[in-house]
Amino acid sequence: MYIVKGFKKNSGVIKATGKKWENYSLFCLKESKDDSVTGYEVHTAKVSPSILQEVFPNSSAMIDSKININYGVRTFGGVEKLVVESIDIIK
Repeated sequence: MYIVKGFKKNSGVIKATGKKWENYSLFCLKESKDDSVTGYEVHTAKVSPSILQEVFPNSSAMIDSKININYGVRTFGGVEKLVVESIDIIK
């Protein structure tokens, strides 16, 4: 479980193709399962605009929301990377 504390829009252009890209950095706190950490760990997830808008149509409602982040693996340029596939709100 993560607690959303903030977000930031990122954008740019892929030099090789000239294609524009856009995503959001989602800043969260996560209860630590590491005995050497007291309290929370910080977690940042890169999320596509479509996923974020689907889960949080009103962006101001996301602050302090409790969520689960579901990751999948995709290959970019021959390198496997974790990507956010969906977000579930915990009620």
